Amino acid sequence: MLCPSAHVRSNSLTHIAAAPWPWADRLLHQPHHRQQEQDGKELDATATQLANRQDESEQSRKKLIDLSREFKKTTPEDLRKQVAPLLKSFQGEIDALSKRSKEAEAAFLNVYKKIIDVPDPVPVLELAQQLQLKLQRMHDIETENTKLRETLEDYNKEFAEVKNQ
Repeated sequence: MLCPSAHVRSNSLTHIAAAPWPWADRLLHQPHHRQQEQDGKELDATATQLANRQDESEQSRKKLIDLSREFKKTTPEDLRKQVAPLLKSFQGEIDALSKRSKEAEAAFLNVYKKIIDVPDPVPVLELAQQLQLKLQRMHDIETENTKLRETLEDYNKEFAEVKNQ
């Protein structure tokens, strides 16, 4: 008896091929890449602004030091003694804010340096997706090949039986 057609393609790998990286499809088919570029530009701008502000802050600090020296030279001692606790209080607060600002800026720049060194994952994910599709096609071809071999074997057996009659 003849076997049914063996040209039935297997879809058993379809769900397996999509399973390893379900997030890759979403990443590759949504406008995240444009958002990444925009975020990168914003980070670059922020880093540039931070560097400029650091320079400006250093210049302002030097001016304040000069003004403090001028104040000490031109102000009577009794008035300096009266305002000294207030000035020291302000100086302590400014030092604390400066320290906090430098730590926050250093943390941002540290993260920024790490982010700019990260390569864009999209090309690798596209390649992985292409390889996944090739693997699926190979599996389908192997399944079809196996079925064709079985059909051929059945045909050969049937031909041998017909020949022996």
